[in-house]
Amino acid sequence: MMKNYIQILGATLLMALLIAGCGLLGGDDDNDDEQIQIRIFNKTGFDFEWYRLRISLADSIDFEVFEFEFPELSDGEKSEYVHIPKTTFNIQGYSIRLSYFSEHFGFQMNLRLRSDFDDDRAEPITNGNYTYIAEYTSHDFVFYRLFHDEKNEENVRIRFRNVSELDFDQVMVWLLTPPEEAPVNEYVTGPIPSGHTSEYEAVEGAAEFTKIEVITSEGDTLDNMPIDHFAYELPPGDYTYEVEIRTTNLKDNSRLVKD
Repeated sequence: MMKNYIQILGATLLMALLIAGCGLLGGDDDNDDEQIQIRIFNKTGFDFEWYRLRISLADSIDFEVFEFEFPELSDGEKSEYVHIPKTTFNIQGYSIRLSYFSEHFGFQMNLRLRSDFDDDRAEPITNGNYTYIAEYTSHDFVFYRLFHDEKNEENVRIRFRNVSELDFDQVMVWLLTPPEEAPVNEYVTGPIPSGHTSEYEAVEGAAEFTKIEVITSEGDTLDNMPIDHFAYELPPGDYTYEVEIRTTNLKDNSRLVKD
């Protein structure tokens, strides 16, 4: 009797161990939602000779940074998942920077994604598997050159020359203002047909590096990306902003999606 009892107890314990073992062995499949894993999908149109992934996860007080470096990733390929160690706080925001080297450019390129700035492209991170899609799209933008036409010691006068193939319904330029008069002032003119130049007008606070926004006759609103529109105020004189519309195929369209 005792022998049968021991046999039954032993079989029960063995079954329990087998069940537990199966649970452990199958943990990667069953518990994907309890960890964070991220992979790269290269859709840039360029092969990566090497690439580095830097991920910052933050709560309201602290943040953690994780970096991973890889040898290569061809265009159209997906990398293996990298595991992000379980954090000790609730993720309230994140930033991702993908640095890569391609022979096409000959120097390091960077793609960036921030959950607070790029919320339309940034899936919230909780737990589970995610794919960071590295991609560019084309877009039109404003490009301008500034010419100092003539000496004018009394004031600053500016005008705009439209050298694009599109008619401009409106042109707006940011002007510098004293801090107590923020926000930034604007000067608006138009319409300016293609190939035409507006008249000079006296303004205060015109800058060498500034933001110029154009509304085209097709209804599109385009602007540039000023380096520092709070510097290099123009001295008295007459100036011409020569404005054109250009197209680039390197607009950062990277995004994070949950698998």
